Amino acid sequence: MDLIGQSDDSWWIDFLENELDPLLDKDLAMLLEHSAEDRDAFESFRLVKQWVKESDPIGNWPVEGRLERMRSRIMAAVEGTPHKQTGPVRHPRRRTFDNSVSP
Repeated sequence: MDLIGQSDDSWWIDFLENELDPLLDKDLAMLLEHSAEDRDAFESFRLVKQWVKESDPIGNWPVEGRLERMRSRIMAAVEGTPHKQTGPVRHPRRRTFDNSVSP
């Protein structure tokens, strides 16, 4: 496909993800209707997206229960850690307009 003088497959990916500039939507729809090469390219991207989604090893794996246990262990560890006492907070000296230093 040649839009604005450059061949770029990212247009099809944006179109597939519904992230394309709405002004280009009609142009790409027309290309899908009239160009077998562009239909094939778009179909390839669609199939890759579908394959990646279906082959995701995490998929619908229930992570909330595991995350909650992890949060609980982390918070218990943080609460059990002794806090280091710090001394008084020191503020940096501020300069005045006459370039003298004030405490």
